[in-house]
Amino acid sequence: MKTKFIFLLLLSLSLFTSCKDNKQEKVETKEVEKITMKISFNAIVKQDDEFQLFYTEDGSENFKGENSILVPVKGSASAQDIVFELPEDVLPKMIRFDLGGNKNQEEVVFNAFGISYLDKKFSAKGIELSQFFYENDQIQFNKEKGTAKPVVVEGKEYDPIFMATEVL
Repeated sequence: MKTKFIFLLLLSLSLFTSCKDNKQEKVETKEVEKITMKISFNAIVKQDDEFQLFYTEDGSENFKGENSILVPVKGSASAQDIVFELPEDVLPKMIRFDLGGNKNQEEVVFNAFGISYLDKKFSAKGIELSQFFYENDQIQFNKEKGTAKPVVVEGKEYDPIFMATEVL
């Protein structure tokens, strides 16, 4: 009887000890949340496309492919969030937003624009987009409606872009 009691006591102790170790292990492997800046647009984009955000950290307009984020956009008649999550610890000084490569893209309706970093958030309505971005000659932007229509310009490579203004 005494042997059974000692055996059960040892078995119980080993179970409790192993459970305790598992709990500690789970706490230690918990991932730390990445600190990233997010730039987002809420828009109606009717055709499938890929939007791209370029950034520089030196404030120049020397945009390179390795400093860009490409986001696939599924065409829909409903508004959707297009979110660009910058790499960890990147704080851009200049950004450029490309309206995709689909030459058949219809008018894009911008409902909102936002930036979030740490506990700070900034947002603006789509009709206010022109305060923060200016368009090149391949976008017809309607400031009253917050809509952008990509345009194919004869003799130029298709590249409808929005550049950040000094305000942004």
